[in-house]
Amino acid sequence: MPSKTFLNLKEEKKKKLLDAAKKEFSRVRLADASINKIIKEADISRGSFYMYFNDKEDLYAYLLSEHRINGIKILIDCLNRSKGDIIKAYEELYTIFLNKCLLEKEKGFFKNVFQNANLYMENKTGFCCFESNEEKVLFQKLEDAIDKEKLSSEAKESIKDMLMLLFDITIKNVIPPLFLEVNKKEAQHHFQRSLKLIKGGIYK
Repeated sequence: MPSKTFLNLKEEKKKKLLDAAKKEFSRVRLADASINKIIKEADISRGSFYMYFNDKEDLYAYLLSEHRINGIKILIDCLNRSKGDIIKAYEELYTIFLNKCLLEKEKGFFKNVFQNANLYMENKTGFCCFESNEEKVLFQKLEDAIDKEKLSSEAKESIKDMLMLLFDITIKNVIPPLFLEVNKKEAQHHFQRSLKLIKGGIYK
């Protein structure tokens, strides 16, 4: 994760480096990304880069953590709008996330993120949630915003597992329209069916 030197930079300078990184990680997969291109775009020296991050994997992990944190904040907003209904909140989150992934300026980045997904298993640089201190604080806010009266006793006891299951389903249903050009309406319908199964259960 970033050094204190990076965190103490002016917001404008931090943004310039993160924008340069996102541009490079959108162009190619992580393994092929060039630190030289990133520092040239950000207008910093190689020495400065290594004062901020250990390597490109470190920078990539931080960039994804910023996306995750933003996603959790959006989910909290969705929960507040749905009055704590976690299913309705994820329906809204899915639509927001799908639309973002399908934007031309975002497509390349998210395609490469999904293709880099195996890195999570190896280096914890992928789409995992609630790991950093900030994410843990946000998770508590997220949990507090859920209307627990709607939940089964099992769900109440395993809220984190429930959220991760819903998160996994959300991500899984973004992949077909992003990679296979599946119709967005069809993808949304499939996602809603998945949520319906979770909400109602599969045993009669």
